[in-house]
Amino acid sequence: MTAKTYCYARPATVSSISALLILLGWVASPQAADDPIQACVNKQTGMTRIVSSVTQCTQKESLLTWNVQGPVGPQGPTGPAGLVGAVGPQGATGPAGPVGPPGDAVKADPPCFDNNNRYVDCGNGTVTDTVTGLVWLKNVLWYSVNVGYQVANQTAADLRDGVADLSDNSSPGDWRLPTQAEWDDTIARALDLNCTGVMGGGLALTDTAGKGCYDSTQGVFGNLKANQDLRYWSATSSEDWPDRAWIVDLDQGNSLNTLGKSLGSGFWAVRGGK
Repeated sequence: MTAKTYCYARPATVSSISALLILLGWVASPQAADDPIQACVNKQTGMTRIVSSVTQCTQKESLLTWNVQGPVGPQGPTGPAGLVGAVGPQGATGPAGPVGPPGDAVKADPPCFDNNNRYVDCGNGTVTDTVTGLVWLKNVLWYSVNVGYQVANQTAADLRDGVADLSDNSSPGDWRLPTQAEWDDTIARALDLNCTGVMGGGLALTDTAGKGCYDSTQGVFGNLKANQDLRYWSATSSEDWPDRAWIVDLDQGNSLNTLGKSLGSGFWAVRGGK
């Protein structure tokens, strides 16, 4: 015999039927999700019972059906944005990218050499000293005004192709002042040859070949003469007095003197070096 469940209630309504289903623990199987629920409702008493077939209702009962799942409602409004989450850990470094194409920066001309001379005129406004490796500005008197240490360094650094008779493809930043040590190396051979003062021609430099004293009528620095102010700044500051810097005196042939940086002196620019 099949057990029957009878539910006594007020006249049936949708809400009361829903509550009844919850109370009875009704769970629709996945296969029955789209099947309607059927109930027989007594016409006089309102007693309601759930049935599995419409044929189970008697003449005193009315059939009541409703769907387990209604139609899809309209989409609700978008909710507010959530809070920003915590910053995650840093990811691993990615692989290196491919090597880029060669740049188009122009490099200054390299030093020039021959088989006979210490000083070699490169024909582009520069002279190479093959002993020190320094490339010197040929036009010594391009900037003939004596200036302070700061101006001398900045003006030398601003030298470039097209200025001071240069055609060497140099750019700002290529040129600088010689250091005290570079000045010492430059004049060392001339001092050995006593190329200072009146007897030595007044210039602590060698001739073009590097075997005798400088001759202003034949030297590669054509506008450098003994009767000029021959004091030139170095880039080296005094360790004991930082407001002073070392200078070279080509007349006396030494770089043992310092000069206050605010005072005026000549300067002679170089680039390169060993």
